[in-house]
Amino acid sequence: MGVPNNFDLYDYITTQCLAYYQESPAKTPLVMAENLMENSNFPMHCPEHHFLVPAVLLTAACRIQGRPVDDLAKLLEEAQSRSKNVLKAFCGLYGACGAAVGIGIFASVLTATTPYSIETWSLVNLGTAESLLEMAKINGPRCCKRNTYIALQYASG
Repeated sequence: MGVPNNFDLYDYITTQCLAYYQESPAKTPLVMAENLMENSNFPMHCPEHHFLVPAVLLTAACRIQGRPVDDLAKLLEEAQSRSKNVLKAFCGLYGACGAAVGIGIFASVLTATTPYSIETWSLVNLGTAESLLEMAKINGPRCCKRNTYIALQYASG
């Protein structure tokens, strides 16, 4: 059973994260991700997990920083755009799980890191690398949900 043609997971993640941002008490990134993945239209394996990771982390970070919801909306839009460049099956075909790349997307969007950044460039890449190391300790095959948990546990640690 696939995702219905009229159901856009990217829009769903964005809409829910904007709603989570305004809820009280605040949800943790892991709880937000679990709630999102519980939707029956959210497949076990799909590239939308590559957006899910930075989306819930950005939601939590913006709330902690006390940023306006409009800032979060813009950051989510940028994270979504970047995550769509991380293709399905990226883990096996390119050697880097999209959930780990999502850590880098989160960090680079939040810190406005570019390829020319000096102070944050290393940090952004380190986040991706260290979460990949955690994932590499587990044998295959792929599991988008498992690696989403690993990425979020790394980011929360």
